[in-house]
Amino acid sequence: MEHSDLDLLDLEELALDQDQNDPLLKSGEKASRISTPVITSETLDRVAHLEQIISRYEVQVFTLATHLTGCEEAAKQVCETVFTRLCNNYDQYLAEDLFANSFETLIHRMTYDAALPFLVGSFNNITDRTEAIANSLSKNRISDSFKECLRDIIKETVELR
Repeated sequence: MEHSDLDLLDLEELALDQDQNDPLLKSGEKASRISTPVITSETLDRVAHLEQIISRYEVQVFTLATHLTGCEEAAKQVCETVFTRLCNNYDQYLAEDLFANSFETLIHRMTYDAALPFLVGSFNNITDRTEAIANSLSKNRISDSFKECLRDIIKETVELR
């Protein structure tokens, strides 16, 4: 992750400077559009834990996603989905103690689930192409092609012996 050069104190000072220079605000009034986020040590621990998980599993998730989808772009989308879901459901997984017990199973399941839409799309494309080819061939050509394929298989089997 990239960290900004500005820390929270710098952001607060910047907000105060903007408030003082804003002619629409009455003296001493603060702009409601600027609020300083409160970051607790618990939040920092959570972010650090998520960063560790992502750095530990990102290659594994990407490799599995690439294997499942067969496409690098789809694999990137799968990774993004997996780690977004992980971040969104972090408290639930922590409460169920999944990080300690079965986290690797969880991350694999999440990867498969996120890749499923890409697999269904691929399957539909293959089915559509197969149906188009079958419809374009006459029954005789299919029969001849099938016989030729069987001959090739028999030849290969005999050659292997």
